[in-house]
Amino acid sequence: MSLIEREKLINQFAGIPPESGLMYAHTFVDAVKSLPEVDVESLPEVKQLKNEIRGLNYRLGKVRLLENTARYTDNLKAICTQAVNSFGDAPQMLVAIEEMAELTQALSKSGRYGIEAARAQVLEEMADVYIMLEQLKIIFDFSAEEVQREQAVKLEKLKKYLGSKKK
Repeated sequence: MSLIEREKLINQFAGIPPESGLMYAHTFVDAVKSLPEVDVESLPEVKQLKNEIRGLNYRLGKVRLLENTARYTDNLKAICTQAVNSFGDAPQMLVAIEEMAELTQALSKSGRYGIEAARAQVLEEMADVYIMLEQLKIIFDFSAEEVQREQAVKLEKLKKYLGSKKK
């Protein structure tokens, strides 16, 4: 409800003609006291506004996520390129092998000690492997699109395999 609509409603309750445009303090107080109690939260307009605000907050969150993702991706590529340029292709490929071996070791420990016990170590090694995979993309000059296309092929194979296992 707009401020003008509210003022008209108060004037109506106070018995002030709309054309007068006058409001007196004592009349205003009396008029407010005589207004019926309204559960504002149940008004359709309030519900609609709350839904619109939720939608805007959701969209704003997505925009912020995209901005952060873009900054993260740019930062990741820049640092990984610098590492490959500084240390060279062959040494970084060996580091990638080492990091994947460390992930393998952490995964094997999860089999012995349980997932919860190995969770932190697996996460740490996964992060190292992701960074090294980005460096391998640079070394082998793979675009993100090439990798995504190959992932799509592999996911389709997995999907077919899973479908055949249901029978």
